[in-house]
Amino acid sequence: MSPGRLFYAEQVARTPGVELRMWGFGWPGYDAGRTLQQNLTSDGWDPDWIWAYKLNEYQEPEGIALPKLVLFNETIQNSRGNMRPIVLDEARAVTVIGFHHENDWAYWRDQLPQPSFYVPHCADPNPAPLPFANRPVGVLLTGRVSESVYPLRTRMCRMMKPGPIRSRLPRMLQGPTIAGTVRPHPGYVLQSHENIISQYCDYRRDLARARITLSCTSVESDALAKLFESMAEGCLVMSDLPDSPDFQASFGEAIVAIDRSMSDRQIAETVAWWSNHPREAEEKARLGYDRMVKGYTLAHYADRLVAILKNSVIRIPARNSALADWHVTFCSTVWSQGRAISGWNPYYISVNECVV
Repeated sequence: MSPGRLFYAEQVARTPGVELRMWGFGWPGYDAGRTLQQNLTSDGWDPDWIWAYKLNEYQEPEGIALPKLVLFNETIQNSRGNMRPIVLDEARAVTVIGFHHENDWAYWRDQLPQPSFYVPHCADPNPAPLPFANRPVGVLLTGRVSESVYPLRTRMCRMMKPGPIRSRLPRMLQGPTIAGTVRPHPGYVLQSHENIISQYCDYRRDLARARITLSCTSVESDALAKLFESMAEGCLVMSDLPDSPDFQASFGEAIVAIDRSMSDRQIAETVAWWSNHPREAEEKARLGYDRMVKGYTLAHYADRLVAILKNSVIRIPARNSALADWHVTFCSTVWSQGRAISGWNPYYISVNECVV
């Protein structure tokens, strides 16, 4: 599970007038042998909205009369063409679809039969980031390594951590290298929610110790959460720029752009220049941090999502028009003996009044 989903839901719960409830596969009172609608009925829970990240979390979604939201993180599995049947199939069963990546939304919105929206990734900035000069790690690379999905990150990882064959070659034959630290990605299949939170906190602490973080977009140039998380810790981010006018307008000046078209030598020289010019690096890092504070905190995320659902996208009669509060149930996966009962985390939102 991506920890961001948990934090996004918890922030929605902190929105004034919102009540959040944890529930779902594996939680007490939830019968995995029943459909979602049967569980809702048995529990006496009458939500106005249901929110999930995967259609299969709904369990027979066609049998649920309530408005349903699916929020996609990435719709890309090597190509949008491969995802087309999945996205369109999910679209038929839900009321509205959201996207975390602007380029995904631009690609899909005219193909979908119902409303859709874009809400970018966000992250809470560290309120007291470690002074730039006191950070013990000069350059840090973090994130999953995958040639097919994250080719630039995989390439930089090889430059920082050459394999056993390349390491045995004479220095002059090894090619350009990057001096820095590679942080292994812990993966998404962890033992419990406590493990998920713990590994995310460890990850943020490691970011906070670094002056420069090497990151990337995906093969489809998505604005990944790691870009925002690094800036939230006051790091100078070096990455290719995502295919997102929103991101480029907000952070284009705050990121040192490196590109897949650059040679290994060009990438290594760019990293070395910024490593050797800490004053310039700190100024650019501060620019990214300040812009996170002004528009990309978790509170901004929750405000955008709530406003979209209440005002911009869905126009349905308020079933309990005398009530103004939103009641939200956050359905989270429970882990048992190292195996997930459900692969991802759904959220169930009850909105007593969804039209302002």
